[in-house]
Amino acid sequence: MRILLVAGMLFPLSAAATQQAAAEEGVEYVRVCDAFGTGFFYIPGTETCLRIGGRVTTSFIQRGSTLGGGTVVRNAPPPGGDKSFSHGFANFATRFGGGIDVEYGLGASDYFSGWNTGIFGGFEYAGSRETSTGNQTYGQDGVMGLGFTYIQPVAPGNTGVIAAAPGFGMMGNGQFENSWYRALGGFEYTGPIGDDDSNGQSHPDGYLTKSIGLQFEHYSDRASGNTELTFNGVLFNNHFQNYTYISQDTFYGIYLALEYYKFITEKFAFYFGGNVVPGLRCGNAQFDMTTGIGVGTTVMESYTRDRCGVVVGGGFHAGVDFKATDGLSLGFEAKGDILPGVGSFRMPTNPNEQANAGFYDANLWRLGVNFTISAEF
Repeated sequence: MRILLVAGMLFPLSAAATQQAAAEEGVEYVRVCDAFGTGFFYIPGTETCLRIGGRVTTSFIQRGSTLGGGTVVRNAPPPGGDKSFSHGFANFATRFGGGIDVEYGLGASDYFSGWNTGIFGGFEYAGSRETSTGNQTYGQDGVMGLGFTYIQPVAPGNTGVIAAAPGFGMMGNGQFENSWYRALGGFEYTGPIGDDDSNGQSHPDGYLTKSIGLQFEHYSDRASGNTELTFNGVLFNNHFQNYTYISQDTFYGIYLALEYYKFITEKFAFYFGGNVVPGLRCGNAQFDMTTGIGVGTTVMESYTRDRCGVVVGGGFHAGVDFKATDGLSLGFEAKGDILPGVGSFRMPTNPNEQANAGFYDANLWRLGVNFTISAEF
C-alpha cells in the first residue's frame, strides 16, 4: 500500500481506473492508478483505486479587519501630520494547520470512452495567534501628537482626545486569533483526452476530472487590545482605550471544479485546475470599545451585526509531480482562492476615517505555495 506524506495543500485528483485500461497497456494496476495522480493504490479484486492522504498546510490569507490601538501623529502638529495606530496588524497573515483527503473510484461508467466515476472528500484546518505592541514618546521619531479616536463621534466635533506636549507617551499591546476549517465532498468524473491510434490503443494527451460536490467552511476572528496614554511613563489621568472583537462566518456552497493532469514522461507530470463555489454565507460579529478620558469619565461604544447573503467564491491551483524513485514522488504546487463576503470591522486611525469605520464585507485572498512528498512501501 501507499503511505502519503504531504507538506502543503492538495486539491482532489482523479481516483478512478479500470481493468480495461490495464489490459490495453499491459501494466500493473498500481501503474494504472499512478496515471491519475501520485499517492493512489489499487484495491485487489476490484476496479477501483484509493487515495488516503494527510497534509500540513501553510497559507497566506488577506486580513479583512483593520484593528489597532491609539492614534499617533508624526511629522506635523495635530490636526495635520501622518496618523497611524500605536500598534496594529499587517494586511496579510500566515496560517498553519493540516488536513486529510480520501478519494475512492467506483469503476468505469463508460467502458467505450474510458471515463470513470469516483467519490472524493476532505477536511482541512488552519489557524494562528499574533500579537502587536507599541511604545511611542512625544518628540521621538517625529511624534508630535498621541491620543485616541472614537469609532464614531460622540457629539458634533467630539471625535476623540489628543495630547501634544513634551512628556506624553503611549504604550499598548494587542492580540489577534484567526482560524478556518473546510470540509468538502462529492463526485468526480475522470477520463482521457485524446484519440485512439489505428490499432485502437488509447494514447491520451492527458486526463480531465470534472467534480461536483458540497463545501462547508467556517471562518473566525477574535481580537483584543489595550492602549494607555502616559505622562513621564505613568498612566495619565485615567486615559486609556480597550477593545474586543469577535466575528464568525459560515459558508455553505456547491463545489464545481475542473482539473487537467498529464504525464510528460514516465516520471514527470503536471496538473492545473480551477473551481467556482456559489453559496450562502451567514455571520455574526460583536465589537466593544471603552475609552477613558479622565478619572470617572469613559466613552463606551458597542456594535453588533448579523447577516446572510448569497456569494460566489472560487480558486485555482497548479503543480508538478516528479517520481524521483519507484517509491518516492516529489511535488510542488501553487494555489489561491477567494473567500467572498467575509464579515470584517474597520477601526479609524484618526477622525477623517470615522465615516468609513464599522462593519463591512470583504473579499479575501488566500494564497499558498506547497511541496509534497509521496512515499510507497
